[in-house]
Amino acid sequence: MCGSGVIPVQSFVPPTFVSFKHHCVSFEHPSSLYSTVFRSRNRKMGRPPGKTPASPLAWTAPPLSCMLGNSSIFGSSECSPLFPLPAIQNSLQSAPHWAIIRSHRKRQPVRRRRYPMDYAKFELREELAVRKLITFFYREMPKDYFFEGEKHDFWEIVFVDKGEWDVTVDGKPFHLEQGDLVFYGPNEFHRGGAAQRSTPNVIILTFECDSPAMGYFAENRVFRLDERERAIYASLVRAGLDAFDPPIDSPRMRRLSRRADAPFGSEQLIRNHLENLLIHLIRRKRAPVAAEKPASAVKENKDHVIAADVAEYMKTHMADDLTVDELCRRFRVSRTLLKTAFKQHTGQGVLEYFNHLKLERAKSLIREERLNYTEIAEALGYSSIHYFSRQFKKTTGMTPTEYARSVKLRALDDQSGCWDLS
Repeated sequence: MCGSGVIPVQSFVPPTFVSFKHHCVSFEHPSSLYSTVFRSRNRKMGRPPGKTPASPLAWTAPPLSCMLGNSSIFGSSECSPLFPLPAIQNSLQSAPHWAIIRSHRKRQPVRRRRYPMDYAKFELREELAVRKLITFFYREMPKDYFFEGEKHDFWEIVFVDKGEWDVTVDGKPFHLEQGDLVFYGPNEFHRGGAAQRSTPNVIILTFECDSPAMGYFAENRVFRLDERERAIYASLVRAGLDAFDPPIDSPRMRRLSRRADAPFGSEQLIRNHLENLLIHLIRRKRAPVAAEKPASAVKENKDHVIAADVAEYMKTHMADDLTVDELCRRFRVSRTLLKTAFKQHTGQGVLEYFNHLKLERAKSLIREERLNYTEIAEALGYSSIHYFSRQFKKTTGMTPTEYARSVKLRALDDQSGCWDLS
């Protein structure tokens, strides 16, 4: 334990109390920036010569009354007595050797602002705003379906999820394939239907948006969605399935009705995804800026290619009894990689996705009306018509016969103009 005192730097301020113990004396800067400890190397300070450990810096000190104010230590040009007690001065002056054993800069207190910063509120510009949603349907159309046409004072989007679709807008024809999307503007007469005896799946969305930017879609009507835009549209459909009861893909859907237990923010997500899609499509008129893909994007693209290749193989082998191990051997990938790739890019497991493909193909064959139910079950690798019917009802909630009847009834309703758009 060392005695302590207060030492001036530029101007002399006498200490009010000084004490010494053993052979140490501490000096502290009055501004609390520095603290320095000196050690005596003289026997009169309480330790025999040669017993004090060597110090990095040692010198022969002047009398302490001068040393405390000497410019060689604290930068003062004055040398005046600090302590009025002669006994203390005489005792310290008899120790001619001193060494610095510790010196450090003290932490300064943080100075805080007394007044708050002036904040500026920046209002975000809104280029597009979807105010109201009118209809949102996912329809599985029968073969030879054709809609005679209509016009209304709001926007309509038709997306071809599967098959082919022919439309006419104000007398101008357009042919759509899987992945294509078409816009119908307000008060534009439009009609359309299945092309080349296909059984298309289409998503029909109508909404109100009076933003001037929507004029872009009057000149650019048909789009082939890229991978990113298809992902946005898929998110839009998922939000629609969560928000309404009955869901948008149900045969019972006639008008939008809120689902009582819908997840929080479902309707807002529909608006956000729709506006996001519209903005992406308008941005197409600007030249894209080339950028190097990060390593994570390259790996994600590789996983997507694996999932796409396996999915394409499944489509051509629906009658086979495929297993995960067989697919891993054929494509030379691990089970973990295959399952991860499928989950990430399809949202389903490998065999779950395979069963989904088979049932979607079954619904398409039912709408084509070329094969009976037994032939459909055999073409898709089901062991019996009964097993096929059970799996079909487990997924769709209807037997194959009930499904065929519902498709025909929906087609009659659509062709007679019974869609309630209010």
